[in-house]
Amino acid sequence: MLYELTVLANPDENQDEIIEETSELLENYGEIKEFANDGKKRLAYEINGLSFAYYYMWTIGGIKNSKEAMEISKKLDNDERIIRYLLVKTKES
Repeated sequence: MLYELTVLANPDENQDEIIEETSELLENYGEIKEFANDGKKRLAYEINGLSFAYYYMWTIGGIKNSKEAMEISKKLDNDERIIRYLLVKTKES
Protein backbone atom coordinates (compact mmCIF):
# COMPACT_ATOMS: atom_id res chain seq x y z
CA MET A 1 0.00 0.00 0.00
CA LEU A 2 1.09 3.54 -0.67
CA TYR A 3 0.79 6.20 2.01
CA GLU A 4 1.49 9.93 2.10
CA LEU A 5 2.65 11.68 5.25
CA THR A 6 2.60 15.45 5.69
CA VAL A 7 4.31 16.87 8.77
CA LEU A 8 4.27 20.40 10.20
CA ALA A 9 7.34 20.77 12.39
CA ASN A 10 8.09 23.30 15.12
CA PRO A 11 10.45 25.91 13.59
CA ASP A 12 12.35 26.27 16.89
CA GLU A 13 13.60 22.66 16.72
CA ASN A 14 16.48 21.09 14.78
CA GLN A 15 14.93 20.37 11.38
CA ASP A 16 17.67 17.98 10.22
CA GLU A 17 16.99 15.75 13.24
CA ILE A 18 13.23 15.79 12.63
CA ILE A 19 13.69 14.81 8.97
CA GLU A 20 16.26 12.11 9.79
CA GLU A 21 14.33 10.55 12.69
CA THR A 22 10.99 10.63 10.87
CA SER A 23 12.60 9.06 7.78
CA GLU A 24 14.15 6.32 9.94
CA LEU A 25 10.76 5.64 11.54
CA LEU A 26 9.11 5.32 8.13
CA GLU A 27 11.88 3.07 6.80
CA ASN A 28 11.13 0.64 9.64
CA TYR A 29 7.70 0.08 8.06
CA GLY A 30 8.29 0.54 4.34
CA GLU A 31 10.28 2.24 1.61
CA ILE A 32 10.40 6.01 1.16
CA LYS A 33 9.46 6.63 -2.47
CA GLU A 34 9.57 10.41 -2.35
CA PHE A 35 10.43 13.24 0.05
CA ALA A 36 9.67 16.94 -0.31
CA ASN A 37 10.75 19.84 1.88
CA ASP A 38 8.40 22.76 1.30
CA GLY A 39 10.26 24.91 3.79
CA LYS A 40 9.01 27.36 6.39
CA LYS A 41 5.51 28.73 5.89
CA ARG A 42 3.07 30.87 7.83
CA LEU A 43 0.27 28.88 9.44
CA ALA A 44 -3.34 29.83 8.69
CA TYR A 45 -3.85 30.16 12.44
CA GLU A 46 -1.63 29.89 15.52
CA ILE A 47 -1.01 26.41 16.87
CA ASN A 48 0.47 26.17 20.37
CA GLY A 49 1.51 29.82 20.10
CA LEU A 50 3.39 29.26 16.81
CA SER A 51 2.71 31.25 13.65
CA PHE A 52 5.14 29.34 11.38
CA ALA A 53 6.03 25.71 10.70
CA TYR A 54 8.25 23.70 8.39
CA TYR A 55 6.29 21.52 5.95
CA TYR A 56 7.61 18.07 4.96
CA MET A 57 6.00 15.37 2.83
CA TRP A 58 6.89 11.71 2.40
CA THR A 59 5.43 9.08 0.08
CA ILE A 60 5.92 5.61 1.57
CA GLY A 61 5.39 2.23 -0.06
CA GLY A 62 5.33 -1.17 1.57
CA ILE A 63 3.26 -0.43 4.67
CA LYS A 64 1.44 -3.74 4.96
CA ASN A 65 -1.77 -2.81 6.78
CA SER A 66 -3.63 -0.20 8.78
CA LYS A 67 -2.15 -1.58 12.03
CA GLU A 68 1.33 -0.51 10.90
CA ALA A 69 -0.05 2.90 9.88
CA MET A 70 -1.55 3.26 13.38
CA GLU A 71 1.84 2.41 14.93
CA ILE A 72 3.45 5.18 12.88
CA SER A 73 0.70 7.59 13.97
CA LYS A 74 1.21 6.76 17.65
CA LYS A 75 4.94 7.44 17.38
CA LEU A 76 4.32 10.75 15.61
CA ASP A 77 1.77 11.69 18.31
CA ASN A 78 4.50 11.31 20.93
CA ASP A 79 6.99 13.58 19.13
CA GLU A 80 6.57 17.05 20.65
CA ARG A 81 8.55 18.64 17.79
CA ILE A 82 5.75 17.78 15.37
CA ILE A 83 2.92 20.31 15.52
CA ARG A 84 0.52 18.45 13.20
CA TYR A 85 0.67 15.56 10.75
CA LEU A 86 -1.59 13.77 8.30
CA LEU A 87 -1.02 10.16 7.22
CA VAL A 88 -3.30 8.96 4.41
CA LYS A 89 -3.52 5.88 2.22
CA THR A 90 -3.42 6.63 -1.51
CA LYS A 91 -3.94 4.62 -4.65
CA GLU A 92 -0.85 3.02 -6.12
CA SER A 93 -0.04 4.18 -9.60
